[in-house]
Amino acid sequence: ASDPVVTYDASAGMWLISTLAIEGQTTRLAVNRSSDGITWGGPITAAAETVAGDIAYDKNWIACDNGLASRFRGSCYLAYTDTQRSNRIAVVTSRDGVLTWSAPTGIAGPTLLTRRPTFGEPKATINPAGRKASAISIGDQPLRFCM
Repeated sequence: ASDPVVTYDASAGMWLISTLAIEGQTTRLAVNRSSDGITWGGPITAAAETVAGDIAYDKNWIACDNGLASRFRGSCYLAYTDTQRSNRIAVVTSRDGVLTWSAPTGIAGPTLLTRRPTFGEPKATINPAGRKASAISIGDQPLRFCM
């Protein structure tokens, strides 16, 4: 596993670690849960894809909406680079303490992403009103996509 990212889901009372897991030709986005940050449960697969000769996903980032007044409180968002679909930024969502995940939603980005430039990992963020956004930097140019 690589690319570990940690967040806290206040609604479920769980620490979460998202990792990129590569086994043979299968790439998985896995999430492990812990109520105390010491003992961790087994991985829950948020997304998985099998491809020949490459990885399917990269640069994962997870965040949960912990806003007390947010109508999306308890929603967790896992953003990642979908290398099999023109390096688009994609997001899967969980609303049940990361036990299940939605189908991926792609975020339309600039055509720069289709040229496989050097870029940073997508960052999923949530403002106090529950509006989620993902940001990525390409070279020295930060870009922001609202979801």
